[in-house]
Amino acid sequence: MQSERLIFRKFSLDDIDDVFEFGSDDETCKFVTWDKHKNILETEKVITDYFMKNKYCFAIVEKFQINVSVLLNLKRI
Repeated sequence: MQSERLIFRKFSLDDIDDVFEFGSDDETCKFVTWDKHKNILETEKVITDYFMKNKYCFAIVEKFQINVSVLLNLKRI
């Protein structure tokens, strides 16, 4: 899925550097539900065990850099 400047796509291990960059940032981690990533191996585990396995988790990409991840929680009413 995409717009003029954004692409919504599944995560891959190619995203590890970008995910570590925002996942280990002190300012970013003030506003999210996860703990700050301490090292790249922790980021790899998050990508493989959570982001890649969740069909409602998308990388939002602008100019080849991940800006944010989105997890959609869909519930039946």
